[in-house]
Amino acid sequence: MQQAEAFFYLADLIYQIRNFIIGLHLVFLGFITFFILAFLIIQKELLIKRKSKATLFLIASGFIPSEISIFLQGISSWIKLEMVPYYS
Repeated sequence: MQQAEAFFYLADLIYQIRNFIIGLHLVFLGFITFFILAFLIIQKELLIKRKSKATLFLIASGFIPSEISIFLQGISSWIKLEMVPYYS
């Protein structure tokens, strides 16, 4: 999506559909969050225990489906297909 913004038509489309904007921001926040966590684990600043592994797995398994659903809702809005009834 970030590279798609380089083209005028797609950049205009992305800024018209709110779910794309929200999705782009959340992808960026998720990337930064996972990067910081990985950096801290590699630097041995953050110790990973059994509960920590489960928590990281829950965060990742919740992040990916939520991003997919946000972008799918944006795509369905773009092609005028109501994926989630009464979403607006």
